[in-house]
Amino acid sequence: MDTASITNYNEMPQEDYKYAIASQIAYDNYDNKGDLNDTQQKLDGYMENYYLDPEFASENSSLIVSSDGDAILAFRGTRPTNIDDIITDAGILTNQPKTDKVPDRFIEAQRTYEEASRVYSKLEVTGHSLGGTISDYISRKNDVKSVAFNAGETPFSTIDLPLNTQKKAFHYTTNTFDLVSFSNHMYSHFNPIRQVPQVVDADSWLGSHSLDNFLPSKSQMPLSSDPETIIPTGIATASEIYEQPSFIQQQKYPMVENGNNKIIYKKFEKVREKIEINTNNKQLAFCERNPRHRRCLNKNF
Repeated sequence: MDTASITNYNEMPQEDYKYAIASQIAYDNYDNKGDLNDTQQKLDGYMENYYLDPEFASENSSLIVSSDGDAILAFRGTRPTNIDDIITDAGILTNQPKTDKVPDRFIEAQRTYEEASRVYSKLEVTGHSLGGTISDYISRKNDVKSVAFNAGETPFSTIDLPLNTQKKAFHYTTNTFDLVSFSNHMYSHFNPIRQVPQVVDADSWLGSHSLDNFLPSKSQMPLSSDPETIIPTGIATASEIYEQPSFIQQQKYPMVENGNNKIIYKKFEKVREKIEINTNNKQLAFCERNPRHRRCLNKNF
């Protein structure tokens, strides 16, 4: 059994916050009993410009997607009151995912990944704890990028899943002992395990496992990926844009180029609405927030 190499970070890399947030959303959607509006509001509070896809929101996973179409499928970790979680954890402890007795939860995750990959060409996976173990499994099986946080692992095994697809699998742990994920250090990984400082209950083993160690601080949220495209509230209403498309022709609104389309973002409180202008046929489309499940009203000008 090989020992994994380790890379230490002084703090969580900002470019990977989105995976930790997606992992948290998987918990949030389960905890609020699938209230998608509440889950979206929580996502808005964590990070701007990402939307929950309701077709892939379940008690075991959630999928968030950016306005550019980049999607992250997050698998939920353990909740002690969920008997299925406990059974799956027992399966991980006894090494079932690395044998021909793959737990049902992993089979379900593979099915969900396959369905989502038919919809999203840019799809990555993530998860925390039990969800991190599933994410790593999906990465190795499908050669897809995974970012896992404190993934559960068993100390009772001398075998590991093949490394041939693990070039895209990344593991984060805290720099303190975590009972659930410490065995990851006993196995070979193509990429070094990334260790970040424990920031939650620094003297507590339980604190070392918390997903909060990998999330941005409250003062950093909501994260914003494209602040330059946000128009200050109050410049115009949707109806004004409809009635006076010359506003857009005069370029009184910030635009970003996307092929033949010019995309304009307007922010109404926490809701981001997108307007697309096709410069070939001079058609204006005012679209709802979700970039895939949107309904657009078209207007020629």
